[in-house]
Amino acid sequence: MNFSIPVYSISLPEYRVEPETDWLAVGRKLDNLIMTRFQGKRLAIRGIGLVDHSGRSLEELISTILELGTNKYDPHRKGLYYARDEVSDI
Repeated sequence: MNFSIPVYSISLPEYRVEPETDWLAVGRKLDNLIMTRFQGKRLAIRGIGLVDHSGRSLEELISTILELGTNKYDPHRKGLYYARDEVSDI
């Protein structure tokens, strides 16, 4: 793809997959980023888990998404919506 995709990074050192994680603090940081960058705009957010892309490092997955505009890099890979091809024109 030949277009520029804006990429926003946020540091969330308090994010841990543990019961004692302060999820409200994490959520406030995300809310602040979203409100600062996208106030008054319609926005859709989709979470992507590295666990669903075995064999790829975080850097590889990010690079693929930036290059293709999606994480749908393998048409033979079975995943959410892949089999029904409902997300064919992202």
